[in-house]
Amino acid sequence: MNERILQFIGYLGISVSEFERNCDLSNGAVSKMGDNTRRSTINKIYNVYPQLNTDWLLTGKGDMLNSEQSPSLSPTTDKVIADNDGNNQSPPHVIKYYPNVNGSMGGVQFLDDPDETVCYISIPGYSDCKFAINAYGDSMYPLIKSGQIVLMSKWLERFIDWGRIYLVVTKSGYRVIKRLYPGSSNATITCVSENHETNPPFEIEKDDLDKLYIVKGWICREVI
Repeated sequence: MNERILQFIGYLGISVSEFERNCDLSNGAVSKMGDNTRRSTINKIYNVYPQLNTDWLLTGKGDMLNSEQSPSLSPTTDKVIADNDGNNQSPPHVIKYYPNVNGSMGGVQFLDDPDETVCYISIPGYSDCKFAINAYGDSMYPLIKSGQIVLMSKWLERFIDWGRIYLVVTKSGYRVIKRLYPGSSNATITCVSENHETNPPFEIEKDDLDKLYIVKGWICREVI
C-alpha cells in the first residue's frame, strides 16, 4: 500500500508532506501506511481525493483512478487559497449533480456514462458529499419530498450504520432510497420507507447488494 500511495502522490504532483496536510494526517503517516492502515485514514484520503480508487489502494487491483470521478475536481477544490485581501479561504466544495437521475431508476451506470447530463453544485455544510440525484415518489415523505435533491457519499465501511438513510444499489439493477435495518436472517437487509402506509418494508439479499451511498441531506431545487 505504501508504494501505491506514493504512486498516487506522484500523480498529484505534490510532496508527501503537502499530501498529509491536505488529508489532515500526522507527519510521517504516509511512510507508516500498510495492510493494517485504519479505514478512517483511507476515508480521510478519499474525502479529499475522491478520484482515488480505494480498492486499488487496498489491494492493488483495478485502476488507480475511479472512472466515476473527474480528476479535475480534486485536489484543487479543497485547497486553501487567498482572497483579494490576502486572507485564507477554502473554495466551495464541488458536488456532481445528475439532474435527470432519480433514486428509483436502476443501476449506477449514470456515474460512468459520458453522455449523462451532469452539473457541479456547491452546498455549504456538505463538504463530505460527492454526488447528488433527485428524490422521486412519496416513499420517504414527509422527510424527503419528491423532486428534492438528495446529497450523498459512497459508503466505504464494511458495516452498515443501521437506521441511516442510504441509496441502495443491487446487482439485479434495483436502485432505491431507504432506511436500512437488519433483516429477518443474516442473509438479508430490511429496507424501510418513511411512508409506511403505502410503502411497507421489504428485504433484499445481502448477496444482491452492489453499492451503498449514504444520504447526508436533501435540499429544494431553489437552493441551487
